[in-house]
Amino acid sequence: MPLLPCAHCGRVFADCPRWAVPAAPASVRAPLVSDLPVLVMDGTFDGLTAPAHGDLVADTLPNAVRVTFPDAGHDVTNGSPQCALEVIQGFLDRPDAPDLGCVAGLAAPPFTVG
Repeated sequence: MPLLPCAHCGRVFADCPRWAVPAAPASVRAPLVSDLPVLVMDGTFDGLTAPAHGDLVADTLPNAVRVTFPDAGHDVTNGSPQCALEVIQGFLDRPDAPDLGCVAGLAAPPFTVG
């Protein structure tokens, strides 16, 4: 099996050649298709998986609920803990129509230098 080309996989996978991790089969990259309810959450400051990736995930999931937290990064439960937990609970209670009201009240923190 060929090794994962780490020049294209970023800093997260920089150790792949040292551990001789083989490349994943092409089926791993195939879009998931399902009619199950799915909650897709991300933060606008996610430097690991950009919010656009969440859009790609949700594209083939017709019952996906898409939520982007404007004040969080990769771990939305850490960046916006109260609202993220409310969204998760709302999704568990009503996957077809969760209460996302708290997200509207969130804003990105002010940008400062220094």
